[in-house]
Amino acid sequence: MEPVRTGLRQIMQDLLRARPPEEAVLLAWPLVCGKEVAARTTAAAFSDGTLTVEVSDVSWRNQLQSFAPRYLSGYEGLLGQVVKSVQFKVKQSANQHSALSTQHSAKAEYSAISTQQSSEAVRSVSSNKSSSSAKKSFQGKKTRRD
Repeated sequence: MEPVRTGLRQIMQDLLRARPPEEAVLLAWPLVCGKEVAARTTAAAFSDGTLTVEVSDVSWRNQLQSFAPRYLSGYEGLLGQVVKSVQFKVKQSANQHSALSTQHSAKAEYSAISTQQSSEAVRSVSSNKSSSSAKKSFQGKKTRRD
């Protein structure tokens, strides 16, 4: 069984090395980390020697970070020294993304309302001052006529 596994690994290695490094690194992630980890993570990006892997939560991030040297070694065996570091990032779920979006919308709406209320208050004060001035002016004219 071992010769078959070695043969398959060699075929995969040849196929991956034929791809551009940006693609090869992402495609090789399941081979490097194993199917259980691959099922719960996503190789999201590769740039300047750094692979970014999205994980579901902080505990997974912390646990996988301790395996980073093993993953780097796996990549080196498959692709050579292409991957210099692995960064694990907690992926925002759709609910978290929606909650953040709602929160940002609420802040923007509050800001707009506050700005509108401030403008109305300034207009009201200005209007009251104008009305007061007009009233005083009118009273002054009334007094002069009497």
